[in-house]
This record gives sequence, C-alpha cells and structure tokens, in this order.
Amino acid sequence: MLYEADGYSFELPDRWEGIVGVVQNRLGVTFKLLWEKGRNHNGVLATLKKVKHPEAVKRDNEQLGVLTDPSGESRVLVAVFGREGACSEDNADLYWRLFDRLYSVYKSIRPAEGYSWEMRQ
Repeated sequence: MLYEADGYSFELPDRWEGIVGVVQNRLGVTFKLLWEKGRNHNGVLATLKKVKHPEAVKRDNEQLGVLTDPSGESRVLVAVFGREGACSEDNADLYWRLFDRLYSVYKSIRPAEGYSWEMRQ
C-alpha cells in the first residue's frame, strides 16, 4: 500500500493490512498496531517526523535521511520509536516483529515531485 506524506511517499507491506494502521497529522506519520486501540500510547510502533534540528528530538529515535524541498530547504526525517508498554503482553511478540521490519518501510521512502531524498547509510 502506497502512502503519500508531506514531501515523500512510502510503502507499507500489503500483508500488514488490518494489522498496522497509518495516521497522518501535522506532527508526522505514525505507524500503529491496530489491535491496541484504546490503550495508552495506542500501540505506536514509530512516528516519522521532519525536523530542522534532529538533536532536539528527546525520545529514542533514528535519523533516516534528509528531505529537501523545491526551495532548497532541508529537513531530517526521523523515526521516533514507540514507548515501552505500547502494547499488551498478548501482542508483544507481534509488536516487536513488526517493529523490527520497519526498516523495509524506511527503505521504500521516495521524494515527492520537486523534492530530493538522501537516505542515511
């Protein structure tokens, strides 16, 4: 499934349909374990954020790369990891298996027209 975000797009594996949801808002793109609705932190696997100063991101995170808009302004795309306890014990194994496979989603990131993307190695 292809998702378009602000300045980039990415693909979520088809086999994740009904298991992982994507929520977009002004803060970024959040990947959630759908079976955990209503719990604290709602099963958040990770949130992608475009930030000017990645060192200001306080929680556990990974810098994925640099996205540059058509005017030449750059932002770092950061994956901010979900908090511990984001899922029930029943779903813990699934949660961590999906979390460990998010790299495939990150590798699918493509810039929108006019943008450039430099993935961090």
